[in-house]
Amino acid sequence: MFFPADPGSFPADLPTAERLDRLGALTGPQRDQVAQAAAALEAGRLVVVVDEAWRAGRGHGFFLGVAALATAEAVNTTVTWGRGLTCFSVTAERAMALGLVLAGEYREGYRGPILLRSVEAAECDGTGISAADRALTLRAAGAPDAGMASLKSPGHVMPAMIAYRGREHRASADIALDLVRHLTAYDVAAWTDILDDDGEVADAAYCHGLAERLGIVCLPIAGAFGPDILG
Repeated sequence: MFFPADPGSFPADLPTAERLDRLGALTGPQRDQVAQAAAALEAGRLVVVVDEAWRAGRGHGFFLGVAALATAEAVNTTVTWGRGLTCFSVTAERAMALGLVLAGEYREGYRGPILLRSVEAAECDGTGISAADRALTLRAAGAPDAGMASLKSPGHVMPAMIAYRGREHRASADIALDLVRHLTAYDVAAWTDILDDDGEVADAAYCHGLAERLGIVCLPIAGAFGPDILG
């Protein structure tokens, strides 16, 4: 786990301040930084998450939001400026409840996200690829009462299932879901990896600059949580 506390024990209406108290090891500027990110997510806004330790210190980042609160505006921002796939992360239990299946076989030692078959909201009657349609799909996946009838395949949104604990490198999918489950009352994370102007995986400096340019809260996870929590 990304955090020392189990979010399953948090009441859904637990205020952000009390959530941070239960997480522990967050003080001063670190706590303020995480509190800003939590408030943004709970309000349906995006956060840029930066993992500065990845790729031998070059880092990478991704847009993060709450799937149940997704909007066309937010999806358009992630597609325009992030350029990566529109994804959402779920636990294995949630994947089963939604009827999601693996997108393919994974080779031994694979450390990327565990992607599932692409989906669309069952009620989507458009092309599925528009920002509005993708937001509809994210909301359908993140709805508290979502089930097998909520989604259809194939589609234009990629689900990802969180992997096992204790891995040296955690994929964006794992980090995204941990953040949403611990910092908000929701349990499905929407995320999009950030590519730079050349179409390559953006480094930490690029992601920090992008967040500043767009006026979006930036959360550097290594700086906010430290090695004792990141594990």
